[in-house]
Amino acid sequence: MHALIHEGVLLPGLAADNSAAVHLVDEEVFASVSSVPGAKTYKVSVGSEEALPTTYLGGS
Repeated sequence: MHALIHEGVLLPGLAADNSAAVHLVDEEVFASVSSVPGAKTYKVSVGSEEALPTTYLGGS
């Protein structure tokens, strides 16, 4: 993915594991959630991948 961003095929932005989602409000991250423990969302750019705090919506 980082190579595709570097080559201009993909733009920097947000990515999500299966069963995870990012909720945007006015183009800003409002919340990051998952329905499976361990699923995460990320902010990605050339050479960088930052895991966002993700709330698991299932039971304990």
